Amino acid sequence: MLEKLTNRTVIGIYGEDRETLLQGIISNNILKNEPCIYTLILTPQGKFLFDLFIYKRHDHMLVDCLASTKDDLLKRLKMYKLRSKVEIQDLSEIYKVYFADQPVLAQQSYLDPRTNSGYRIITEASLEVNDNFYQEFRINQVLPESETELICDKTFPLEYGLDYLNAIDFTKGCYVGQELTARTKHRGVIRKQPFLIKAQGVLEPAQEIMDEHGNKLGYITSSFNNKAIGFIRLEELAQAQQVLVNGMQIEVIRPEWLK
Repeated sequence: MLEKLTNRTVIGIYGEDRETLLQGIISNNILKNEPCIYTLILTPQGKFLFDLFIYKRHDHMLVDCLASTKDDLLKRLKMYKLRSKVEIQDLSEIYKVYFADQPVLAQQSYLDPRTNSGYRIITEASLEVNDNFYQEFRINQVLPESETELICDKTFPLEYGLDYLNAIDFTKGCYVGQELTARTKHRGVIRKQPFLIKAQGVLEPAQEIMDEHGNKLGYITSSFNNKAIGFIRLEELAQAQQVLVNGMQIEVIRPEWLK
């Protein structure tokens, strides 16, 4: 199965200072000996700005980002660049991003580092797409993404479990937003989390998740037919006898990666 991710695009980062530049900005450790990492750029207050996949090539890096925020990302990277020996290029007209259940191009297929399931493919080639499965895959895996779950300048990454999805390295040095993120982790106080929601009927984004008394527990962020990602307050969920969406009783399942 192979799908083109039309909402993602690619930026290139070149130059001898590329790792140093990124290391001070992103939440993960660019120095890891891994061909692909998943990471975030945060505000100084520790709120979400961008989610990125960074692919290491021989003399440069490719950054897979949300297409609608590409220009904002380019501006931010150039703002942090200062006098670094780095060149940043918009490669959106050259590279395409695909997702597959198996590696398609050996040198251009990368195991998705969030749950080590599925492959992201960065290529100049136009591949023959034979399926439309990524949204269902993402919801079954409960993988939060930009715009739907991760809201710019609002979302705190630990509430969506992004530390469990290999987006944050708590042992690396300082980066923008590091102090508040580390403090939240050490306090261990997380009040809301994402869950897989299953129902007998069709689910829709923005539907409210209620208990048997009509109290709101959370809401749906993304859906695919009768499955969805729900963002739910933990204390209220623990007290609920029934959990409902639009009058339908639903099943609430904690993601495997969060157990």
